[in-house]
Amino acid sequence: MTVETLQTKLEKSNEANTILCKKNHALDMHLSHSQGQQERAVAKVRDEALNLELKEKGVVKDRIRNAAIRLLHLGVPTENVNSVIECVAEVAGMPVKESMSSWTVRHVIKEGGVAVQLQIAEAVKESNSITLSGDGTTHKNVNSTNHTAQKQLEGLQDQISSICVMYNEMVGSSHEKVDARSFPLKLQGICTDHAADQKLLVELLKDWKIKTDREVRGDEKLLSLPPEQFKAVLSMAYKADIEAMGGLDTWNALPESEQSSCKTGKYQELCLKLGQEIFKRLKPEEQEDSDRLVRVGCCMHKELNSIKGGTAEMQTAWDKLGLEGPMKYFNKDNSATFQVGDGVSKTRAADASQSGAIKLTSLAGSLFNHKDDKKGHQGSLVIFFEGKLGHSVRFQDTSNTRYQSHCEAAAELLVHREIYLAFLEEIKEKKENCTLNNMELNVYQDLQDLPTLSELTVLALFANTVSHPYMCRIRSPDQQTTNALDLGPLHSEVLSFMQCIIEDPDIILGEAVTEESASFDKKVWDQSEVFSSIMELKKTLPYLWELLVAFFAGAAVTWKRFTSEYETGGVIEKLSLEKRLQAWMLSTNDINEGALGSYRVTMRQAPNMTEETYNASTMSKMNGTLTWMEETCTPKDRASLHRKAREIDEQHLEKKRQKIQAEYNAEVVCKKREQDAVKKAKKDATTAKILTIIPIKTVEELEKKKPIVSELDIQLDWYRQVPGHSIPKKSVLGRKQLKIEALKSVIEHFKMQGFFYPGQGQVPDFSMVKNGTADKVEGCSNGN
Repeated sequence: MTVETLQTKLEKSNEANTILCKKNHALDMHLSHSQGQQERAVAKVRDEALNLELKEKGVVKDRIRNAAIRLLHLGVPTENVNSVIECVAEVAGMPVKESMSSWTVRHVIKEGGVAVQLQIAEAVKESNSITLSGDGTTHKNVNSTNHTAQKQLEGLQDQISSICVMYNEMVGSSHEKVDARSFPLKLQGICTDHAADQKLLVELLKDWKIKTDREVRGDEKLLSLPPEQFKAVLSMAYKADIEAMGGLDTWNALPESEQSSCKTGKYQELCLKLGQEIFKRLKPEEQEDSDRLVRVGCCMHKELNSIKGGTAEMQTAWDKLGLEGPMKYFNKDNSATFQVGDGVSKTRAADASQSGAIKLTSLAGSLFNHKDDKKGHQGSLVIFFEGKLGHSVRFQDTSNTRYQSHCEAAAELLVHREIYLAFLEEIKEKKENCTLNNMELNVYQDLQDLPTLSELTVLALFANTVSHPYMCRIRSPDQQTTNALDLGPLHSEVLSFMQCIIEDPDIILGEAVTEESASFDKKVWDQSEVFSSIMELKKTLPYLWELLVAFFAGAAVTWKRFTSEYETGGVIEKLSLEKRLQAWMLSTNDINEGALGSYRVTMRQAPNMTEETYNASTMSKMNGTLTWMEETCTPKDRASLHRKAREIDEQHLEKKRQKIQAEYNAEVVCKKREQDAVKKAKKDATTAKILTIIPIKTVEELEKKKPIVSELDIQLDWYRQVPGHSIPKKSVLGRKQLKIEALKSVIEHFKMQGFFYPGQGQVPDFSMVKNGTADKVEGCSNGN
């Protein structure tokens, strides 16, 4: 073995020894620090367990974001979310590290708004059928620009398109994309109120559904063609358009965006044409299934409008029976005028004043439960009833919009009438001058007016025999499983019951009647004390039977009109059980009514909250979006939500919305001014024409002259200036004989009031009663 070999081995041994020494040193160092590391690790775990860290690397953790959303859903104000988290953590003995600003909380809400749109898009993609419901309201006297049926449709289309685009951008790469056209294709039904704009909206939605169906059928057919054939079809279609524009040179001169728009429009036109041809080849039942869109009206509105119809008919019944109706409710000015004024002034005051049970319940609501808690006697009323009955009573909230509140108020006034009279007397005695104000006096007097009490009784009877049983059926505990499309038989039963009462009111008012026999559902009344009160009071009420028949007759007519979707041979009746399930809808529109009411309350509590923030919070709460996020969203998805929410925040949507609203308001004002100018010009022309005629002064003169229709119209226009006599509109007086009768009536009224006729070219002034001769020209003003 040579020296060189030994030297090499020695070097390798030294090198290995050095490495071993280093490792040994490292092990020694690790051993010496291991106890400290262990202590620090234990301390870290203990720290994490005993402290609540809101952030990780400066970003609020997802579970903390979830907690913030939950707190917001529970009604915690944005600026208090962090304080609530700290308070709860303190009780749990967990100090909070760092904090969550109100700006971050608002941002978290918007993340929930993004998530709920993804959730909706996924639901649209996965569902077999879709139904729609909606309602509208004003807030702070602001009407949305999406108020007309066409605007509502455009708003819905924009929403669906925006949701689908967002979904495809954010998760389309990892999930199947959603086509916005699938929404109208799957749309099977819509539940709304019975307003004309909503009925028109249904027609527009159906047109959208049909057009989309044809377009999709044509699109699928074109895309199924071989590539060469597909190109040939498009080329031929584009060529025809290019030639129609003036040739290839004209086409090439167009901007690229306009060329693209023309191609898109032509492709859609081609799809529609081809889709219509395919549709015509389908079987009739397949065509019907494809185009079906069922409309159903909210059952709450059916009941509400039937009461309106019944009330209107009951009020006209007094005149038809030739009887003096309920006493008038005069406001402060009209009350003084009616007491000391002349004949015409009294007539004006009476015509301008209302009467009847509904007016009484409205005034009573303002007195006993005013919507402004600074007004009304609701506090004193609770104490008074506590002393009289041993329990408090809260009067119905008729000063706000509340379903059935007027009927419930009528029943309450009947049952506790004597107590309310005593309460008003106590109010009077407590005042220094011992007098009731005008509203209090009106209510006090009307609670003793028999015609008004008769109307109150009719309202209470309808509520307990029809409204309550009907509401129990449509708003039962299993309402969430009740399909509105299955309620046709129920509405027929209600109508049959109304017709039975019209034919025989003793079913409700007879001597042998019971609560069960008088009720639509043959069950005990919700308010047995109302039954007892009415049975005692009915003998003292004039014409109660006639009023009851009139009310039920008006309610039945309205009921038929508002339940027309269930008519025999209609769309709903023809649907099979399977088709009804596809178009399943709730029986009422409560979900939208409640959401709009909550919006108004929320905006009162948080007036600076944007519409975007409110929508994000409410939608995520109603749709259970937080649970959906926890089950489906990965950390990567949550990061995408953060980014998208920031992008949306940077768009300043609320500012843009307010700008659009301001432009819309300005447009409305401009149109209103134009309409007012047209009306004024028309009115001035009519006034100028009136000045050129001599009015017909007697019925004999009218019969002798035999004026034509145009002459009758101008005569009626002249007499429309006469106070105390209402001439129907021209649209009502369609036939000549009706115009003649109206003219005769106002001529007689003119004569009875002692007015005098001015000369030609003079405008009559009826501010004073003219009982003298025609030489009292101070009552006329020269038209020139």
